[in-house]
Amino acid sequence: MVEKKNNIIKKILGILTRGLFIGVFLLVVVIVVQGFQNPDKAPSILGYQPLTVLSNSMYPTFETGDLIIVQKTDPTKIIIDDVVTFQEESGTSITHRVIDVVNDQKGLGFLTKGDNNNIVDEQIVRAGMIEGVSTFHIPNLGFIANFAGGPAGFILLIILPLLGYLTLEIMERFKKVAVEN
Repeated sequence: MVEKKNNIIKKILGILTRGLFIGVFLLVVVIVVQGFQNPDKAPSILGYQPLTVLSNSMYPTFETGDLIIVQKTDPTKIIIDDVVTFQEESGTSITHRVIDVVNDQKGLGFLTKGDNNNIVDEQIVRAGMIEGVSTFHIPNLGFIANFAGGPAGFILLIILPLLGYLTLEIMERFKKVAVEN
């Protein structure tokens, strides 16, 4: 009876492990495809985009190395105090707090300022520059994400686990064949 229960638990764990592996693999494929299609933009999954904080302009809200999750948002729904990510003309993404909403002859715009900065950003952020609104952040995870995005991280976090999984799968199949004979 106990052995039967253990076999059932092993089967369930095997199914869950395979499902998790397949899910992670598909997620990686989606991210890689998006990276090739839009090499100048961070990947987006279901409208959410992970970004790494590169400066302390938003300290104490965010610190260098934090990972923020930005949700694509309709600019007309942005209000004062929202933390938005926008793209400058140079292509650099900036995450700052909205301190005022303006609607002038050029259309909808936002005055922004980093929490740790003394002055308001020079340029009015126009609706078309908005990438999204920060929904939450994970302290220091950006360092790991940047490492994982590099070649060494890809090998350590993707290739080696994949090889390990395949090796275990092959060994398990050989054991089954040996037991059957």
